[in-house]
Amino acid sequence: MNYLIIPGHNSHADKPRFVALKGALENTTVFDARRKEHVPGEELTLTVSEEYEQVVALAKTLPKPLTAIGHSQGGALALRLGYEQLVDGVVCLMGDTSSQDDVNHLLATLGTELHEIREKGFVRYERDSGQANWYSADFFEDYLMWNIFIYATSEVPKLFVAGKQDVFNTPAKIKELFEEAAEPKRYVEIDSEHSFEEEHVQEISIHIKEFTQ
Repeated sequence: MNYLIIPGHNSHADKPRFVALKGALENTTVFDARRKEHVPGEELTLTVSEEYEQVVALAKTLPKPLTAIGHSQGGALALRLGYEQLVDGVVCLMGDTSSQDDVNHLLATLGTELHEIREKGFVRYERDSGQANWYSADFFEDYLMWNIFIYATSEVPKLFVAGKQDVFNTPAKIKELFEEAAEPKRYVEIDSEHSFEEEHVQEISIHIKEFTQ
């Protein structure tokens, strides 16, 4: 089996958890979005559709059989790859479950509303780590058009992994998406927050290997 790891938005391929997951699986590629610099040293977040176009282009170059492993927003991209029959299996790892809920959560985190971003053009978000990036109104408007529940109706095998401590994409939300998804499918929970750590990689990789064998 070949694997394509799709990190969540604004996450880079060199984050330790993705490097560790790649190391735990064979024949693995980690997607790293090509982003634009908005101001010196700070990136503009791609819309989900822009990022998906890059993911599709990469997936078409990879050998088959291919399983897409998407974390957070990457889970939505992985599900759409399955829906469009571009991969042979999907792992939705603490993946997004509702574009509307995700947009509302992000707007609340940013402390703003969509109409305010439209008026200003962009909004800056600085994380606790000190990393900052920018969002345009287009990002939110684009993501609201994504129907994640529809993408879960494909016939490719799907593994849904929920984090018991995840307060963003909660186990209840993941279970709801799982129940609406088409067979074949599997649901597991691990003792992790939304951003899983290196210590969880071995358990995650075992579930993935059992799922794809």
